[in-house]
Amino acid sequence: MAAEEVLQTVDHYKTEIERLTKELTETTHEKIQAAEYGLVVLEEKLTLKQQYDELEAEYDSLKQELEQLKEHVLEENAATALVLQLKEMLSALTLLLRQLSEEAAHALESHIIWSK
Repeated sequence: MAAEEVLQTVDHYKTEIERLTKELTETTHEKIQAAEYGLVVLEEKLTLKQQYDELEAEYDSLKQELEQLKEHVLEENAATALVLQLKEMLSALTLLLRQLSEEAAHALESHIIWSK
């Protein structure tokens, strides 16, 4: 019986070794899969970071362009306002010149009448 017990013990240990080997293989495989998944996630994160950086640079560029356009519009508005002011001044000067011409003509007429 001792030999039979030894064989049973050996069989038990063989079975246990096979079970542990299988479990180790499965665990190792799971860890490898987890590591591969982690690498995929890391690569995706790096890609997203690069896309984010590119979008941020484009945003900054567009923001700067918008500021330049705003300044240009303000300059255009200021120039338009200046043109309007100059037109008003020209109209006022034209009116003043007309009045002065009329006064000069009237004064000349009066002078001619008094001279006679």
